[in-house]
Amino acid sequence: MSSSQQKFSIYYPHELENFDRLSASFDCGNLMLNYYLTSNALTDTEHTTWIFVNSDKTQIIAYISFQCSGLTTRTHNQKQWHITSPAIQINFFALDSQYHHRKYPIAVESINYSSFIFKYALNLLIDIAHYTIAAKYITVYAVPGSENFYRRNYFRTYAEFTTASVDKIKTAIADNWDFIDHCLPMYLAIN
Repeated sequence: MSSSQQKFSIYYPHELENFDRLSASFDCGNLMLNYYLTSNALTDTEHTTWIFVNSDKTQIIAYISFQCSGLTTRTHNQKQWHITSPAIQINFFALDSQYHHRKYPIAVESINYSSFIFKYALNLLIDIAHYTIAAKYITVYAVPGSENFYRRNYFRTYAEFTTASVDKIKTAIADNWDFIDHCLPMYLAIN
C-alpha cells in the first residue's frame, strides 16, 4: 500500500524490512498500544494492521488495527428483536508521541497529524465497508481521554445508539476483551 502526495506511506507490518527496529522505537505514550505494535502486530491473524511510515522510512508515525465485527441493536415491535449489523471495529489507533499536537505540513486546512492520518485511514475503511464487506458501521473502544477526538470524527457513543447503558455494554463485552476496561464504546454510521 502506498499513498500519493503524502508525507507518509502505508504498509502492512510484514512488508517493512526493518519493522522490528522501527516498532521498537515507537512510543505513543500508552504501554498497551506500544506493546501491541512491538509484540503482536506482525503475527496477529485476527486484525489487519496498517503502519504509517514517514517518507524516508525511518520512523513509524502511526498505526491502526481493525477487524470485522458487528453492532447489535434492539428493536421493539410486537416482540423484542436483536439485529446485528456488519461493522468494522478499530481495535487500535496510535500516533507516535513526537507527532502529538503537531500540524500536518501539507494539509490545505490546519489539521494535526492525528486527525489527518485518522481521516485518511477512515476513508480507506469506509471504502472497504462500502465495496468489500457491506459494513454499516465503524466501531471503536475509545481509551480514556480520546472521546473528543472520536467525536470530532463523527463517532457517537453506543448509549446514543441503543437503549442499553454504556456500563451494560462494557459488561457484556468485557469477558472477552480485557483491554477495553475503562474504554468508551463508540460508533460511526456509514451512509
